[in-house]
Formats: sequence, C-alpha cells, structure tokens
Amino acid sequence: MVTIADVARAAGVSPSTVSYTLSGKRRVSAETRRRVERCVIELGYHPNAGARALAGKRSHILALAVPLRSDVYVPIMMEIAASVTVAARRHGHDVLLITNDEGPDGVRRLAASGLADGVILMDVELNDQRIPTLGALRTQAALIGLPDDPRGLSCVDHDFSAACALCADHLAELGHRDIAFIGYGSGIYRRHAGYAERTLAGFRARAEERGLRFLHRPCEGTNESTAGTLGRICPTGLTRPASWCRTREPSGRCSTSCAPAGGRFPRTRR
Repeated sequence: MVTIADVARAAGVSPSTVSYTLSGKRRVSAETRRRVERCVIELGYHPNAGARALAGKRSHILALAVPLRSDVYVPIMMEIAASVTVAARRHGHDVLLITNDEGPDGVRRLAASGLADGVILMDVELNDQRIPTLGALRTQAALIGLPDDPRGLSCVDHDFSAACALCADHLAELGHRDIAFIGYGSGIYRRHAGYAERTLAGFRARAEERGLRFLHRPCEGTNESTAGTLGRICPTGLTRPASWCRTREPSGRCSTSCAPAGGRFPRTRR
C-alpha cells in the first residue's frame, strides 16, 4: 500500500508538505502542488479516511438518505444514488447510503455518530420532519426534492408541476376534454411526497384553466393494479378517454390494458 511517505519521497518534499497540499490547510507553491498531485496520481495514493478525519475533523463522507419504501420505484432511486456517488468522488468524498426509514431519529443518530460531513435527503415530503431536525443540529444538508417551504434550504428537483401542465396542454390541443389521470400509489399520497403532490397540482391547475374534466386515480404500478384501475375508470362515463399515465410501469402496458375499453394514448410530446 502506498503511503504518504512514498509520495513525499517521489515528489522530493516532506510528508507534511504532501499533507498540506492535499488538505489545503497551508499554502504551497504552484510548482510543489503540481509535483505532489502528479506523484499522487502516478503512485495511486489514497489518504486513509480514518486518519484524515482525526487530523482535519472531517470525514470526507456524505450521507445519502434514501428510504427504500415498498411504494417507491427503486431503479430510479438507485440511478440518482449512483450519480451522487460519481459526483462526490470527483470532489474527493465517499458516500454512505442510509436506506432505513427512520425519519428524524435517523438524522439524530447520524449526526451523533460524526460519520458524515453532510447529508443529502431524498424522497422529500411536503412537511418533512427530517428538515427541522437537520436545522436544529446545524447539519449541512442538501435536498433532492422540494418541501412545502424551501426557503433557506439547498434543494434541487424536476419541475413536476410544469411538466404536468404541459401534459394537460398537449391533451387539450388534441381535442380531448375528458381525462383519466393515473397517478402514484395511494401510500405516496398519504405521506404527501413532494413530487406526487406537485405532479397532481400542476395537472389539476392547468386542466381547470383549459376547461378539462378529469378523474384522478392512484395506481400501485403493477400490471394487475394498472388493469384494475383502468377497468374502474372506463365505466364511469368518460367519452373518448385520453389517459396520461404516470405510474411505475411503462405507458405501453397501460395502453394495452386500456385498449379493450376503447381508450387510446396520444403521441408523446418530448
């Protein structure tokens, strides 16, 4: 295993200079920095996380809180987690994945452990109780998702409301007036997940502006649930039903389920 002494010897400097170069705690000349960084890459040196934490009071670890509930679409969650991990590595950080749904207690436990320098929250709810806990503990945090009041918070998310407003516009422009809105699973609405609430609110507001009549029905996303939801929708009196489908299953499967009842899907807007 390559040590800091090996890097120092190769770069012709002292181990402390290597440490200062990597930590940025003291100023070193540009030439020395380039020489040290080149030797670090060539030798494949990786600082020991434990020693680095003790020396700098930082772990260089970010905690990513991803509650893997039964009603979330895990492949999407893992895709986001992978992107976070890649970005963190570019900045010299590792990622600690927290998958238990512990709420505020999990945040307190993580802060008390000192394992992470900061926390990234996913699956954010409108009134997410983890957020005030983070504030009280003065924990550095970023949110992938928007709570009801994002003021003073670092948040990033898709604009679900605008996306669904565009869907309502698209269906209206095609001449549809009766819309079946197939949403997320009922449990997601019960806990007021931000993305689900904004998806529905954006569609509802634009549908009202456009004079569209629509039914909203939750759907768990399985083939059986999709078929059952569509079967219950179609006898309700909708004429020429046009369904914009937002579930965990591809819309092609929804289209297959809808076909026997006379429903059809408009061409996709990209």
